[in-house]
Amino acid sequence: MQYSRHTHIRFLTNGQIVAMLILPLLLVAQGKKAPTQNLLEQIALSVAPVTKVYTREDLHRARPALTPDQALRPAPAS
Repeated sequence: MQYSRHTHIRFLTNGQIVAMLILPLLLVAQGKKAPTQNLLEQIALSVAPVTKVYTREDLHRARPALTPDQALRPAPAS
């Protein structure tokens, strides 16, 4: 897209830039579960043949390191 010589480009004011940066921070509620999270967990428990659903906490939990013999052992054939 070409601009002619007489095209006026509006620049944002400092207040508009600050508002654009702060507004998303105010709208994001960190650390809270979504209202539907518990419902989704219940649905997952009823549909899947498991006793506990995989959650974000499981994802962020530290895993034990594999020993060298575990890392080199192939998966058992079934």
